[in-house]
Amino acid sequence: MALTLLMPTLRAQRSGIAVGRDTVVVAWSEHSKTEQSSRVYVSEYRDGVWKQVGEPFSGVPDHSVLEVSVAMDEQGNPHVAWTEESDLRDEGVIYYSRCWFGSGWTPPELIQPRGVLYGFSQPQIVVDSTGEPWVAWDRMGGPPYSQEIYYRRHRSSGWEPEQFVSGGVLSDFHVNRRGFPFVAVQQGAVLQPQ
Repeated sequence: MALTLLMPTLRAQRSGIAVGRDTVVVAWSEHSKTEQSSRVYVSEYRDGVWKQVGEPFSGVPDHSVLEVSVAMDEQGNPHVAWTEESDLRDEGVIYYSRCWFGSGWTPPELIQPRGVLYGFSQPQIVVDSTGEPWVAWDRMGGPPYSQEIYYRRHRSSGWEPEQFVSGGVLSDFHVNRRGFPFVAVQQGAVLQPQ
């Protein structure tokens, strides 16, 4: 059962997948044949059937979605983080939304606006045991050019300030059951930010 059977006329790219007890959720960036900008599309596989979760979305209507990451909380609600081109048409900014089944997607939250000299890529989202999302990403720019890894955590009061992890390229991001983040860096290290 391929996801392409769900929407065969559209082109999917830069997908993410999350697996729960009885559900698989896939999120991706896609241009339809009628739109100039790409959007986030989300589908779920439940009870032997693929179906679209809500309508496609983006943070700003005429900006294209670049990269997508998806996670599920323990109740099976999908959470999505994505980068989107900024007004300067470069590496982009980071948005977040979650879907409450039965209520639809929350309005996109801009969680990391583009800096004066920096853009962002490779967002990775995880949801901790309390149901709160964490998002990690690469920050690139300069001068001098550098690439660094950061993350932000959501609490009931909102998003905490960004936290620097390390120089390098983000490979993987996880949070354990006790709420401690772990970051794998492409240069071959696994780090536990404090």
